[in-house]
Amino acid sequence: MYLVISKRKFESLNGLELFQEILRDPINQVIGKNIEIKRKVYEKLTFSQKILFSLLLMLAHTKAGWLEFYHGAIFRGGYEQAFPTLKEGSKVIDDLEMLKIVNKCLKLYEENLDLMSLEGFFNEKNLELSEERQIAFKVFKKFLFSNDQLYFSLRINTIRKLEIYIRKNSEDFVNLQDH
Repeated sequence: MYLVISKRKFESLNGLELFQEILRDPINQVIGKNIEIKRKVYEKLTFSQKILFSLLLMLAHTKAGWLEFYHGAIFRGGYEQAFPTLKEGSKVIDDLEMLKIVNKCLKLYEENLDLMSLEGFFNEKNLELSEERQIAFKVFKKFLFSNDQLYFSLRINTIRKLEIYIRKNSEDFVNLQDH
C-alpha cells in the first residue's frame, strides 16, 4: 500500500504533514470505521508504514495527554493492535526516551484495563463509581499527568527522528516519481 508521490512534494513536506500525506489513504480508510476494518487496513501496511501509523496514532491521540489515548483505545477500539509496533517504532527511530514513556504508559494500560473499561471511569465526577474506584482513577490520572509533561517535551524530538527515518528509508513508505 504505497502512495505514489512526486519527489518535489515529498521533499517539501515536513513533520506531521509528511506523515499524514504518506498515510493519507489508510487514514481515510479507518476514520470512523469498525475495529475489523481498522485491523484489515493495518495488516496491509508494510512494517515501516506500521511504525509510522502507530507513532502517528500516538501523536494524534495524545494532544491532551495519555488519558485521551487510553480513552480512545477503550471506547473507539483498534489501538491495541498498534501497541507492539509503537514500542518497536520508538526503538527503530532510536527514540529511547520516548520508548521509556511508552513502556510505562502501556504497562499501566494493561494493568488497569479492567478498571478503565468500566462505564464512567473517565468521568471523575461520576458518582456511580465506588470510593475505591474514584481513588484508583485519581492515582491513575496523577501517574499519567506526570508522564504527560515529559512526553510533551519529547514529542517534537520524536517527530524529528521519525521524519529523518522516513527520509532515509523513503522506499519503505512511498513510491517517489520524478515529476
